[in-house]
Amino acid sequence: MTTPAHHALHIAFLGGGNMAQALVLGLLKPGSITGQITVIEPLEQTRSQLLLRARPLAEAAGIALRVSSLEDLEGLHGGPDWLVLAVKPQTAAAALESLKCLQPHWFSSGALLSVAAGLTVSQISSWMGHPRVVRSMPNTPALIGKGIAGLFAANSISTVQRSQAEMLLRAVGEVLWLEDESLLDAVTAVSGSGPAYCFLLAEAMAQAGVSLGLSPDQASLLARHTLSGAGQLLEQSGEPAELLRARVTSPGGTTAAALAVFEREGFRALVETALRAAHDRSEALSRG
Repeated sequence: MTTPAHHALHIAFLGGGNMAQALVLGLLKPGSITGQITVIEPLEQTRSQLLLRARPLAEAAGIALRVSSLEDLEGLHGGPDWLVLAVKPQTAAAALESLKCLQPHWFSSGALLSVAAGLTVSQISSWMGHPRVVRSMPNTPALIGKGIAGLFAANSISTVQRSQAEMLLRAVGEVLWLEDESLLDAVTAVSGSGPAYCFLLAEAMAQAGVSLGLSPDQASLLARHTLSGAGQLLEQSGEPAELLRARVTSPGGTTAAALAVFEREGFRALVETALRAAHDRSEALSRG
């Protein structure tokens, strides 16, 4: 039996890029939603790519899927329950204004979920002309259903709408609600930008492996699977990273020798400094 939070929903996406496509494909999984999905995307190639991936899933799930340009929406009735803002931050104001001009009443009663980095609830509310906004900070592992997103809701978002917003993001991973919007800058520093830190570590490990005599392919394979496996172990075990680290660090062994160098060279302080730089940049971008 469906709950009020999960009745048939009309979810529209303004922007059809990677994050929007990940969410659409996640929502088309069996049992996610019922209703319809509309994607507004100006680039024909992107629209075609999305339709190729999503249409078979939509047909199997019995969900009405419409992928079109903004101009094709002219005269369309029946606005969405949710509009997902999934465009580049610098184009968001213009995209929302264009939508309002073409469809002034299309989005009069729904709520907006932003996955655009750096845009505050107050900025989006002023552009939309209403305060029903949920701001989120997802990350790129959402592309394989392994993301995590921080969420902050405006006071005007109802309990049911909070549940619906959570359901939308859970289609591609985990969610974390925040009661202070400013903490999204910390989420950006830790998880939003975090995948790049992991990729940098993989890159550095592979380069070090080559310097130790491995071929580039061998070193890359070892680094890739080590990080992937360690991440899955950390997630699935439910144990603290500190405990897992200690468990594989035998006194006087090879791991202890490497970790001693990390500690001596100030690895923890370097990580904190780097994340603080990401946090401060996110804060500055939010201020405009």
